[in-house]
Amino acid sequence: MSNRSGNAWNLAVADVPQLETGADKSVGSYNQKVNSDGFSGGAQMDLLDRYVLDVTFRQDRSSLFGPENRVNNYYKVSGAYRMSEEGFWSGLSGMLPEFKLRFSHGTAGVRPAFSQQYEVWSVAGGNISKGALGNKDLKPQTTTETEMGLDFSVMDRLSVEITQSSTINEDQLLPVPLAGFYGYSSQWRNAGTLEAEATELSLNASVLNTRDMSLSVGFNWDKYDHNITSFKMPSYLYSAGGPKIFYMKEGTQYASFWGTKWASETQHLPEADQTNSSQFQVNDDGDKDGETIHQIGTSVSAFGYAFNANLRVQGLNVFVLFDGQSGGNIYNHTRQWGAREAATGDVDQYGKEDGLKKPTIYYRDLYHVNAPNDFYVEDGSYLKLRELAVKYNVASLVDLRGFGINGLNVGIVGRNLLTWTKYKGYDPEVGRGGGQLGSAVNARVDSYTYPNYRTFSFTLDVDF
Repeated sequence: MSNRSGNAWNLAVADVPQLETGADKSVGSYNQKVNSDGFSGGAQMDLLDRYVLDVTFRQDRSSLFGPENRVNNYYKVSGAYRMSEEGFWSGLSGMLPEFKLRFSHGTAGVRPAFSQQYEVWSVAGGNISKGALGNKDLKPQTTTETEMGLDFSVMDRLSVEITQSSTINEDQLLPVPLAGFYGYSSQWRNAGTLEAEATELSLNASVLNTRDMSLSVGFNWDKYDHNITSFKMPSYLYSAGGPKIFYMKEGTQYASFWGTKWASETQHLPEADQTNSSQFQVNDDGDKDGETIHQIGTSVSAFGYAFNANLRVQGLNVFVLFDGQSGGNIYNHTRQWGAREAATGDVDQYGKEDGLKKPTIYYRDLYHVNAPNDFYVEDGSYLKLRELAVKYNVASLVDLRGFGINGLNVGIVGRNLLTWTKYKGYDPEVGRGGGQLGSAVNARVDSYTYPNYRTFSFTLDVDF
C-alpha cells in the first residue's frame, strides 16, 4: 500500500486548483508492503431443535508477524442445550416455556501495526531525533474467552438472561519505555497478560398488553474487573492524555489510579515521625504521607445498571431510560490544575468554622506540582435520566386514511436530561479515550473534558 499527497497555498489563480501554481507547497508520502493470507472453515449443527453446536477455525499468516510467529491459528466452539424441548419438561412448560443453557470458548488475535516493526525517527526544525525502536519479533496479541449463560422465560411475560465470562489477553502489544542507553524512548513489545471477569444480568417483562394499553419494563446489571496477572518488563507509570496516574505492573488492577496518598490518621505518618505523632493534628482533609506511590483509586465500578420502561395508552407512547453506576472513581485533573492558581471552589472558605479554614497556600500545596494524589480522587457513582421520549399518534384521534396516511406520530426526545451524583466536576460520565488503556471507560480522568450534551429532538413519523 502506498500513498502520496500534496498541498499548496496562495494559488496564482484562486479558482484554478493546480498545486504547481501555489507559492507555498508541502508534499508527503509513505509506502507499506504487507503479505498476508489465511483460510477459515466452520460447521453448525441443530439436532431436534434442542442441541445446538457451532465450530469455526481460522488460520492467519502475515508478514506483520515475527519470523518465528508467521502462522497463527484461532478457533471457537459454542453450544446450547434447550432443556425446555425435552419430554420431561412438559410439566414445567406452563411456568417456564423456554429454558436454555449455553456455552462458548474461543480465541482471537490483534495484529501488530506495520510501523511497530521498524525504527521511528522524526525531523523537526532541521533536527533529526529518535522515536520508537522497532521490533521484528512481535507476535499477535491473543484473546481467549470463555462464556457461560442461562436464558429462560417465565409464563411468556418475563425473559431472563444471565451471563458469566472470563477473558485472558496474552502477549499484549504495549509501547514499553526504554532505558536511556537505547537511544530510543520506547519499543513495542508483547509485554503482559490481562485477565478479566464479567457478570451480566438482563430482565425484560411485559407487564400489561391490551388493545388500548401496554407496559413493558427492562433492567440490566453488570459487574466486571480486570487485573494484570503477568508483566515481563520493568513496571512503569503512564498516562491517558493527562497525568501519569496508571501503573503497568504485575499483580495490580488494570485501570487503577496510583500516586501520593495523604494521611488521614497519625499512624500513617512515616516511621521516623511516629515518635512525634502527638505534634500532628488531623484536619478534615488529611496530612501528607510520603513519597511512595500507592493505589489511590480505580476506574472500575462496583457495578453498572440501567432501567427502562415503555408505556402506551391508545395513541400516546412514553419511553424512559435511566442508567448509572455504583462505585469506581474519577481523577479530577481539572480541579487539580485550578488549585495552582487558587481558582477552584475548594479555596472558598466562606461558611466554614474558623478552626477549619485554611490559607490559600494550603491548596496550592495540594496541587502537588500536578503530580497525582488522592485529594483529587472522587466518587464516580451516578444516576442519569438518559432518555425521555414522548410521542403521539395523531391518526388515533383523527382519521387520515382519506389522505393516504395510516399513521402520523409527532413527538419530542430528550437525552442526558438529569444527573444525580456527588462528583464535583461537570459530568461524572467522563474519561480519556485512546492511549494504552484504549477507552474512556478505563481511563476515568477528567482533564478539561467537555460534558455530554443535553439534547432535545422533535420527531415526525408518517406511515403511508
